[in-house]
Amino acid sequence: MDAILALRLLSDLHREFDRPLNVAYLDIKAAFDSVDRLGIQKALRSRGVPNVLLYLIVALHHGTGVQVRQGQNLSERLPTTSGVRQGCVLAPALFCVAIDWILRHMKDNTTATSCMLTTRPSSSTLHLMLF
Repeated sequence: MDAILALRLLSDLHREFDRPLNVAYLDIKAAFDSVDRLGIQKALRSRGVPNVLLYLIVALHHGTGVQVRQGQNLSERLPTTSGVRQGCVLAPALFCVAIDWILRHMKDNTTATSCMLTTRPSSSTLHLMLF
């Protein structure tokens, strides 16, 4: 079934029965690279993660960088300041915690009819529509 049709049918059903509907659209191309590290810290802290574990996760991401390989040539190291580490077993969990934190804060704002967050232009975008 087409995603837009499914959303339309779901919206109609909720409207007919006077029920709220929360819909999130997340464009996740390069999402793991664009997660704000400070946001991850806030999300973990709000979940009650012990400081010692929080400091370890912060240290894991401190001083990270990337290099680009073209053939046999390797670029200079470029520092990274956002995103989770590629290939890290914690990356999916950290990403989910950050997104869950965003959704919870947006859902608490029941007066909004729609909202859009972006981490930077042409990057991951999160839309939340409340019907």
